[in-house]
Parts: sequence; structure tokens; C-alpha cells
Amino acid sequence: MSRRTSIRRPALGWLAVALAIAGVGVVPASATAAPVTADRAAVVRVSAGHLNWLVRTSAGGGDAQLSFAYGVAGDIPVWGDWNNDGTKTPGVFRNGAWLLKNTLSGGAADLQVAYGRDGDVPVVGDWDGVGGVGLGVVRGNAWLLRQSVSGGTAQAQFGYGTVSDVPVVGDWDGNGSDTPGVFRNGAWLLKNTLAGGNADQQVAYGRAGDLPMVGNWDGAGGVGLGIYRGHGQWLLRNSVSGGNATTEFAYGTPTDTPVYTTYMSSASANDGLTIDQLRAIYPSTPSSMVDALPSLNHAMAAASINTARRRAAFVANLIVESSLRYDALEPVTSTCANYNGGCTYRGRGFIQLTHRYNYEAAGAALNADLAGNPDAARNATYSPRIAVWFWDERNLNNPADALDIRAITLAINGSGASAATRQRRCDHFKTAMQVLAGSVPAGITC
Repeated sequence: MSRRTSIRRPALGWLAVALAIAGVGVVPASATAAPVTADRAAVVRVSAGHLNWLVRTSAGGGDAQLSFAYGVAGDIPVWGDWNNDGTKTPGVFRNGAWLLKNTLSGGAADLQVAYGRDGDVPVVGDWDGVGGVGLGVVRGNAWLLRQSVSGGTAQAQFGYGTVSDVPVVGDWDGNGSDTPGVFRNGAWLLKNTLAGGNADQQVAYGRAGDLPMVGNWDGAGGVGLGIYRGHGQWLLRNSVSGGNATTEFAYGTPTDTPVYTTYMSSASANDGLTIDQLRAIYPSTPSSMVDALPSLNHAMAAASINTARRRAAFVANLIVESSLRYDALEPVTSTCANYNGGCTYRGRGFIQLTHRYNYEAAGAALNADLAGNPDAARNATYSPRIAVWFWDERNLNNPADALDIRAITLAINGSGASAATRQRRCDHFKTAMQVLAGSVPAGITC
């Protein structure tokens, strides 16, 4: 959510007034505009089971000028001006609960709100343009938004983006209201209304694997795009446009999460899979997995593959299909000659995508011409997203929750899967559960 220079309306607006009359608690908007200040550099770092917030007073590098602990590992950090006093402060999203602070400090939450559920991606924005922030969650590609810092039913709901996109929020056209967008492999696809459909603006800035950020970097009041890359590199622009970075500095580490991104990196508070876990599950994990793991974790989180059972079942599937090789390619044999489209559309990537119709469907979902360029299915950008798309399209989180590995095998390989294939997937699932959860549950169906 950006802070703008335009004068805010002195009233709550019709929607907030209606909520107040109905008895729904809201955080009131200030009668005067809060001061416009530039957004500062701030990251969250997981250490000793806690979230440590490392904050600077400006958008620049150097040592943290303020640090404090707030939240625990597994929480998703959120950042907003919860009480409309002109200062953005921390919060965490925990299984549908928003635990918010009105100061840059740790301690007990100043405000607790129930909105959303486990697996949602939290977003924050001034959805109605009145001046105060509202809460929101992205669930799959569904955006569920409220106009205030309060619980209740969604006051705006629409679908936008895909499960593999990174949600972003900003006042892209400067009209005073925040609206949705998604970041997709360096492309920003932005809407100027709270609605689905085609993007109103498309901007190229960044690349696959970057974490997108949105902020008022220069203090002028308008939003600018930003990228967090690699070893804590901040690449900021002062407008909604592509080109070279206006400001560039280093702050943070590869495992930190900047507070301005709505998406969690693989080693951040969202606690995705680590390379050490994968090697413990599958000692033959190839070294190339390091390159694909950030994108894989991003895509898994967006599709709510975020519990030990779901992750274990998903990883077991990738081991069986491709031995965890994102660039795996099925050899040309008489088998692939029978595929739809022939051997041109033989197995590729983590999931070993086959058949022209599957390449077309995956390409449509990911906005990529995979049928025209099938080898793109085995690069570090698309291979993880295709694997998650395939899983999500078949609703395989449900059988994973039920420990029904046989149902997962049937959904992926069909009824012709051999007993050996079924047992391999089940054995890898059990190993993964031991690594990720510390024990193997009873009741697994192989």
C-alpha cells in the first residue's frame, strides 16, 4: 500500500459508515492526511524460531538502525499503517489471524483480527481510496478483500492471475486507490480496478526468481516498483515503469524477506523446503536443484502446498517422475511415438509433462507458448510452475491430506501404474514425512 500526496477525505466513506452502523469494528481513517514519508529498507530474518525485523530509517544500505523480534517461524510477515498515523509497522499472519503492532517494536499485538485461513497469502491495500488500509488474502488466484482492518466477509472478490504468480498491490494509475497485480517472471501485470480480466498495464522489470516490491521510495507519494534479488540486492524505480534501477543498494541476505513483498522466499518465515531437507529425503538430489528451489517454493506456496503431508507427497511425486531434475527429458523411444503430438511432446521437467494437449493447457495457465516451445518446460523457471500447475489442477492436496498416495498415483500415472511405481512413491512419501514432520503417520494408503 502506498502513501499518496492527495488530500484524504475527512469521512470514513459510505462503506465504512455502513460497517460502523452495523456494529462491525473498523480502524477509523484520520480526518487529515497523514504525512507522506518515503518507505524505508526493512527485512525479516528467521533466527532461533523467531522473526527478527531489521529496519533502516531510509531506503539505503548499511547496518540495521532498529531491530526487534516479533512473530515466530511459520508466520508470514505483513507491513502496514494499521492505525493510519503515517507510519508502517509490523504484523504477522498466522493461520488466518492477523497479529498487528502499531509501533516498531516487539511484544504483544496491539490488534488481533481474524480474516482468512491457513495457506492464504496476505495482502494489504487502500482498496476504497479513503486513506486507511484494508486487509486482503489471495487464495489460489482468488482475491478476497476488506476495506478496513477488520474481520468479516469479503467486500470485494474476484479472480486474477494464476497460482504460480506473485501477488502485488499498488496505486498503479495514481487515482488514490490500491488495486491488484501479479509478478510473473519479470513481467508486472497490473489492474486499475478491483476486478479480474486482462491487465490494464504491463511492465517489464526484473526477472524470474526476483521478489517484487512496491513502495513510495522517493517520498513523492506515488508508487514505484522494486526488486529484491540474490544476496540482498535492492533495485528500485520511482515509477511504475521498466528501465534501469533509479536506486540500488545492498541490504539483507538471500534468506531474508523484504517487508514490501507479498510473497515469501524459500528460506523465509514461510519456511519452504530447503536443499538439506531434500538431500535427507533423497540423497541423489542433483546439484541443479539449488537453481530451481526458490521458484519451486514460490509456486508451492501459491498453491497451498504448505503442510508436511502436502510437501511430502509432492516431493515424492517429483522424485518418482524426474529424480528431482527440473531439466529432465524423456528419451525418444517407441513409447513417445504414441503420445498426442508424438515425441515432440515427450516428458519434460519435474513432472515429465507429456502430450501436446497438456503442453497447451499448461501454457494457457502460465501464459507461455509451451506447445510452440516445448523445451521451455525443462528450464528452472517453468519446470517448477508446471509441476505445481499439474498438481493443483488435479486437486492433489486433498488426497495428500488424507494420506491417500494411491489416489495421487492414479491421478498422475493412471490405472496402468505398476505396483513398483506405487510402492516407490509411497516409500519416498514416508521418508519425506520422517524428515519434514519427524514421524511417519499411520493410515497411509499405498
